[in-house]
Amino acid sequence: MIHNVEIPKAWSEPFTGGIKHPELYLWDAWSFERAGSWHLFCLAVNRFKADASPLQPFERNAFPFHIRQFISSDKGASWQDAGVFQRSGEAKDGHDSRSIWSGGVLPLATRGVLSAYTGIRQLDADHPFLQSLAVAASRDGAAVKPGSQSLLLCPQRDENRLRQAGYYFASREQMGSAAGEESGPVLAWRDPALFYDRLSDQSPLYTVWAAKACQRKPAVGMAKLRRQDDADALSRIEVEELFPPIHLPDESEYSQIECPKILCDKKNGRYILLVATTTRYSEGQPDSEVSKKNRMYVSEALTGPWRTAGSETSCIAGIENQFGIEVLSADFDRNELLCVAAYTEAAEGDLPLTFSPAFSIDISDLENIASVSATN
Repeated sequence: MIHNVEIPKAWSEPFTGGIKHPELYLWDAWSFERAGSWHLFCLAVNRFKADASPLQPFERNAFPFHIRQFISSDKGASWQDAGVFQRSGEAKDGHDSRSIWSGGVLPLATRGVLSAYTGIRQLDADHPFLQSLAVAASRDGAAVKPGSQSLLLCPQRDENRLRQAGYYFASREQMGSAAGEESGPVLAWRDPALFYDRLSDQSPLYTVWAAKACQRKPAVGMAKLRRQDDADALSRIEVEELFPPIHLPDESEYSQIECPKILCDKKNGRYILLVATTTRYSEGQPDSEVSKKNRMYVSEALTGPWRTAGSETSCIAGIENQFGIEVLSADFDRNELLCVAAYTEAAEGDLPLTFSPAFSIDISDLENIASVSATN
């Protein structure tokens, strides 16, 4: 059962030293920069229920999420709440009728914004999590235009095409099951990120997302997109080329991939892949048994083969109890990434489901150092 609550208006005071919102839990992140301002997008849900009682973090899937926007004009030193960017339940075909999950964002040539996200449709009480990759548009960059939502890839609509490409789904009867797929984790078809391939002369548009290659074997999905450069032209956006699942060299260490992002390092002729991973093997597994890591990989080709960014591990050290890195700024001349990430429920005090202050990752000596580290 899904419970609706009124979404809080934008908080009037700026946030410094990270983002601790008094009315909202925040997690996952994606961003872009325009005219000297950073625009940060994330998932959000109320900290309080309709009767004003506290909403516990483990309860949040019973409430619809929304996408929140924060803006910084001082390189992340402070953030202003810009309010709701996208709500669930506004797609004409109902693919977001239950909720919306993580995605990506891309500024258009005008003030407009292209939003990629995961639409969550509830089929019935036992199947509340049918996930689809989708896009929507915002003409002014402040909020998505209702009705502009459009499906990219849906496990039911595009089932044959996706299976033929090598992606794993349980039987149609199990798709979206709250109990998981064949005793494994829930359907993994989510978190689409958008990027231009800047190492290509044509700079084509791509999306990557979290997927599975088999029941408990994670993979990165990838597709090349074709679209019109217009905020209202989403009816003409489509998948031009669907690639097979991308495998990572140490994928046996984890069961799920989340929030994949690819950076195009044109200066060094390489791609950098960031993912968050967990060791959740079933939906009945206690949270105390689930390990969460942030990882980095390197390749000279989008489709791989990918290598761990550290000579000994792909794990990024120095950001314990944070999950889902977002790169606010990539300075490839200085070999430095400026990032933020959300604190997990395992963080202490009032940190869970808030955002960290900005931190740096040095990428100058990838594959020669044992592991990559983040520094404050």
